[in-house]
Amino acid sequence: MNMNRVLKKRIPRDLKENLAKYAALILLIAMGMYMVISMVASAETVIIDTETHGEANCVEDGQFSVFIPLTSEQEEEITDKGFTLERQFSLDIEVTDGSRLRVMRVRKAINLIELDSGNLPVEENECVLEKRYAQEHNLSVGDSITASNTEFTVVGVGSAPDYDAPYENLSDTAISSKDFGVMFVTDERYDYILNETDQKAEDYTYAYRLGEGNTSAELKEIIRDFEFDYKDVTDKYYLETIDGVFEKRDEISDGINSLYEGSAELSDGLKELYEGSESLTDGLGEISDGASELAQGASPLEAIAPTLTVGITALESGINEVY
Repeated sequence: MNMNRVLKKRIPRDLKENLAKYAALILLIAMGMYMVISMVASAETVIIDTETHGEANCVEDGQFSVFIPLTSEQEEEITDKGFTLERQFSLDIEVTDGSRLRVMRVRKAINLIELDSGNLPVEENECVLEKRYAQEHNLSVGDSITASNTEFTVVGVGSAPDYDAPYENLSDTAISSKDFGVMFVTDERYDYILNETDQKAEDYTYAYRLGEGNTSAELKEIIRDFEFDYKDVTDKYYLETIDGVFEKRDEISDGINSLYEGSAELSDGLKELYEGSESLTDGLGEISDGASELAQGASPLEAIAPTLTVGITALESGINEVY
């Protein structure tokens, strides 16, 4: 009981003496809880809104790129198995201010455009701009933009679910809408840019939705079974790249052939050198044997040399007496 009375007196006194400290701790805890709850709520809202807008705009289940477009028969083989497939080819063009725009046709089945303002393009010189790019460049409905020597009228500003984060390349770690954006145009204008203007190679990308009971792995197996012939490519830039690759391949092949022929000649030369070294060894052996025989023949000659000298002297005296 005494302890309870002591605590009852001490706790209020302690709170009164350290009121500022306890108030600061309570405020800090409240702010921390508020931040955590706000972040969780914001993340949940973003996730729900993304899923809602993605479903409304038929967001893709995946995409794949190829070097050669699929044939009509190959596309039909995919769709016959329950997949929804749409071509979403693109071209990268330069804007007069130095930025880049990825030009695409207006989508009809997958990754539909969601407009914040304006409407979809109808005329050839009309376009829809991705909203972050439009904001960075102070563009809105009714303004004009010049790219690839063509002036476009902005009739819509919005976004597409596959470019909700408009990375230029999948390997990029940051978004720069000041330098890169997305533009949607009519089929006629896209064909004009592709065939009549100076632009880089077309990127062949297909978006797909799985459908009931299908998986991405099954689609991958279908595509793997397709046969592709690079000769069917019509893109001139791709063909130039292929020609360059094959030219380099031929140069490498010729170099390997020359190296093989040179190695064969080197092998023959080494063989002849080896045979010549054997002949030289045999010749040196014969010289050594001849020298030994010469030394053996010189010994008897040395033995009769004094007698021969006496005979020569006597012969010389006899010749003198005759004369």
